[in-house]
Amino acid sequence: MFDANRMDEFIVEEMEKQNIPGLSIVFSDDSGVVFEKAYGHRDGKREKPVDVDTIMGVASLSKSITGACIALLEYEGKLSMEDPVTRFFPRFKIPGVPKDAVLIKHLLSHTTGLPLLPTLTHCMARHTVRDPGEQRTVDQLDSLIKVDTVDDIIDYIIEGDYELVGQPGEYTSYSNDCYAILSSIVDMAAGMSIEEYMDKKIFQPLGMTRSALGYDRLKDFDNVTQVFTKQENGEVTASDNWQMAPPYRGCGWIISSSRDMHKYYKMLSQNGVFEGRRILPEKVVDRLLGNDFPTLKTSVYTYGLAKVLCRGEVLFSHAGGLKGVSSAGAFFKERGIAGAVLTNVGDVDAVRILMGAFNIVQGHSPEEHTHNFVVSERPPQEPWIYEGFYGAREHGMPIYAYPYKVAMENGKLVLTFAEGEKRPLLYCGENYFLAPKEGGNPLRDCMQIRFYVRNDKAWAMQTSNRMYQRL
Repeated sequence: MFDANRMDEFIVEEMEKQNIPGLSIVFSDDSGVVFEKAYGHRDGKREKPVDVDTIMGVASLSKSITGACIALLEYEGKLSMEDPVTRFFPRFKIPGVPKDAVLIKHLLSHTTGLPLLPTLTHCMARHTVRDPGEQRTVDQLDSLIKVDTVDDIIDYIIEGDYELVGQPGEYTSYSNDCYAILSSIVDMAAGMSIEEYMDKKIFQPLGMTRSALGYDRLKDFDNVTQVFTKQENGEVTASDNWQMAPPYRGCGWIISSSRDMHKYYKMLSQNGVFEGRRILPEKVVDRLLGNDFPTLKTSVYTYGLAKVLCRGEVLFSHAGGLKGVSSAGAFFKERGIAGAVLTNVGDVDAVRILMGAFNIVQGHSPEEHTHNFVVSERPPQEPWIYEGFYGAREHGMPIYAYPYKVAMENGKLVLTFAEGEKRPLLYCGENYFLAPKEGGNPLRDCMQIRFYVRNDKAWAMQTSNRMYQRL
C-alpha cells in the first residue's frame, strides 16, 4: 500500500540534504494520481511558494517530446527515420563517415559517431546574460566558437575538430547537437516551427496548458520560478538570467510544470492514451519507445528516453540539467506508473529523488537500488587495462582540460574526478563497474560505468550515455 507520509518525509530529507530551494512532484499508479505536492520557494526572497503548476525548466526531458514530434511526422508521411540527414541538410557531413550514412534515427539515439562537443557550452556562453560575479570555464579561452544557428553547428561538425567514437549505429555517445539539428528538421518537415508543431500535436491535446518550447515564452505565464545556483561557499543565489542557446530548442528548452510533465509520461505509459482519449497513435508510441531496441539489464538509449529492465518490467526514464534546472521523469510501460520531478536549482540529483519515489510507490524502501549491477566477489583479472585519463569537450574546454583519471591505488581501481573527488571502482563483470559516492549508499548513490576495450586497453569510458575517450 502506498505510504504518502513516507514519500513526504523522503522528499523533505532530500531537499535538506541537497539544499534544494524548490521542488514539485507528481506520481501516479494504475489507480490514478497518488501523490501531488510541491515544496519550497520560487523566488530569492523566499516569499513565493512552489506548487505543482509552477513553471520550471525541464532541460533534457525535452528530448523525448522532440522525439515524439519526429515519430509523428514519420506517421504523417512527412519524413522517415531512415532518411539521411542530408535530405534536410544537403551539406551535412561528418569527416570519415560516408555522406549519406548518418540517418535521422542516429540523431535521435545519439549513435552518429560524434563525441561530446563543446558547441552547446560556447553557445550558452555567447547568449546568456552573466550574473554578477559569475565565472565560466570558457572564460579561460581567448575566444568562443561561433554557435548562433544550426548552420554554425553543422559547420563545426563538417570541420571535424574532434575524434569520432565510431561509425553511425556503432556506439551511443550523448549529443545535444543532434537534437539541435532535429529541431530544425521538424521545422522543415512540418511546414511550421517546432514550437508550433509541439504545441499543436502534444501540449494542446494533452491539456499541457503550462508548457511551451522556448524560454522566450516565460513572459507569457504567471507562477514562474527564478533560477537558482549553488555557489562554492554553499550559498544558493537566485537569478532571472536563464541559460539561452537559440539553435538547441528541442534539445532542452521546454518550460513546464510537474503536473504537465506527468501527463506526458502517463500518456506514454498507456500506449498513447490519456484520460480515455488517444493522444498519439499506438504506432507512434511503439516507434518512439524503441521496439527496435532490445530490453536489457543495462540501459539502452532509444529515441529520447533510456530503456532498461527493472524488476522484470520495462522502465523508461530521462534526466535533465541546466542552470536553475534539475529534472527527472520516468514511467513503467503498460503499468500506468509514472512520475515527474522538477527542481529550480542546478547540479542536484533529481534522479535519486525520482527513483526513491518510484520505490515508495511500489512499496519498497526509497534507498533500494533499481539497477541490475551486481558487484563481483572477484576483482578484474587485468585491472591495468582500465588505467588512464579519459576526457571530452562537453564543458567547452580542450579535451585534456577536465579529465577523469582511473588508476590503481593500494591495489584497487580508483576513479578520480577533475576537481579531486575520488571513488572506488567496484567490478561488476565484463567491463562494467559501479563508482559509489563517499558516504552514500554504495549501491544507490553510484555512477554506472562501462569501459570499451580494444587491443587489451580501454579506449573509452561511458557513463550516463556519455562517452569519454582515452587521452
